[in-house]
Amino acid sequence: MTALTVRKLEHRHNWRAFAKLKERIYPSLPGIEEEAWEESRSLRWLSQQDPHRELQAFLAFRRDRVVGRIAAIVDERHLPQEEGFFGFFECLEDPEAARALLNAAAETLKARGKQVMLGPISASTNEKVGIMIEGFATLPHPNVAYNPPYYRDLLTGCGLEKAMGLLSYLWTRDLPVSERLATLRERVFRRHRVELLFPALGNLHEEALILRDVYNESLQNNWGFVPLTLAEAKRIILSYQLSRQQELLLRLDVDDEPAGACFLQPNPRALLHPSTPPLRAAVLGLRPKFRNKGLSTVLILKAMELALAQGYEQAEISLIMENNLTVRSLIENTLGCPVLHRYQVYRASIK
Repeated sequence: MTALTVRKLEHRHNWRAFAKLKERIYPSLPGIEEEAWEESRSLRWLSQQDPHRELQAFLAFRRDRVVGRIAAIVDERHLPQEEGFFGFFECLEDPEAARALLNAAAETLKARGKQVMLGPISASTNEKVGIMIEGFATLPHPNVAYNPPYYRDLLTGCGLEKAMGLLSYLWTRDLPVSERLATLRERVFRRHRVELLFPALGNLHEEALILRDVYNESLQNNWGFVPLTLAEAKRIILSYQLSRQQELLLRLDVDDEPAGACFLQPNPRALLHPSTPPLRAAVLGLRPKFRNKGLSTVLILKAMELALAQGYEQAEISLIMENNLTVRSLIENTLGCPVLHRYQVYRASIK
């Protein structure tokens, strides 16, 4: 076999090669060319200008042919501080290349004081997390990881171990709405002043401040949590404003205080792949002081109503940590949603 070399990305043409590899691995994936180039542009910006993250990308070559890629990522917001990420991993079915790329990422993280490497995380736990290990027949939303089935063997063959399992579920309009949910919602309305608002219809800066705080308080105890910045919150709201589907970003206010949020994301792949759910429920969270009051039912039922009103008859609910038994019970038992995909995040000690 041709000798393998791993090189840092330092020139413009390397970023083109970074994108082209993804196009080569997923030639039939709808929208792959645009997705690959947008990802490459975003990664290049992260490597040069992101104030919170330090990133170094690598390419693996056999002679002049790119066979793999990876990025080592240090995020100052992530706790515990001894952990760093590897992400944007793509590789041909070449175990030697996978091992060399992971070693390059680990050495980079070690030089920055990290003792544990987690991934794939691209570029934070607010973005693409893990690899798909089950459910390959159905494409997920582009903001969720999708990969060839052999990636699992590549990573475990390099000695990586499971750090966290994640799940996605399929909601369909023919699933019966539990009477318990309707009863809980009526009880909430009797006890509280409840209002549903749409941040994308309001003032960008003011709504971004609220969204950032609600998001961070709601998710701060989740595994791998990385706080959302104000700039990221603004980009989320702006994306809904530009999509002309502003009502798919919801905020729940209770007694005149922001209490929770729900993100619904249309899936552009559904236009080209009939088995793909056309909508994703990406985030549904409540601030801690508003939990265990039945308030989540208001968000859940409103999300269902909005989806149906806009013609969505299916939705992917993702991603749910496998150790979050409360949410899993709600989705699996109360809503009756079957598992759609399974994902895994891996870890390795850095020596």
